[in-house]
Amino acid sequence: MGSGLRILGIFSERRNPKTPDTPTVKEQGFAVAPSSFGGLWGPKGLSPSVQHKLSDACKIATHGERYSQLAAGMAQPSDYYADAADFARSLEKDAADKAPLVATLGTVN
Repeated sequence: MGSGLRILGIFSERRNPKTPDTPTVKEQGFAVAPSSFGGLWGPKGLSPSVQHKLSDACKIATHGERYSQLAAGMAQPSDYYADAADFARSLEKDAADKAPLVATLGTVN
């Protein structure tokens, strides 16, 4: 990576072919290897009709050809979509899985 930035580890089951010398966090002894994901948040109290419109638009976008191409170029899943309930569960699990790793961040040399 030409930026001088050193990647210490990636959250993945396997090493990323774009950075093959970067170990996974799992290889370093932390049982954490979630897929990368993102989401869309709205303000508290957002009407259900607006929530549904946004959810439908996200679903359409994540199943489109352009999204698939962009995701592949960044070594990301090409078809990730979760409804609000599944996304909330993913966030909760991700935070719990990463808690032991986060607790060590101040102790790495």
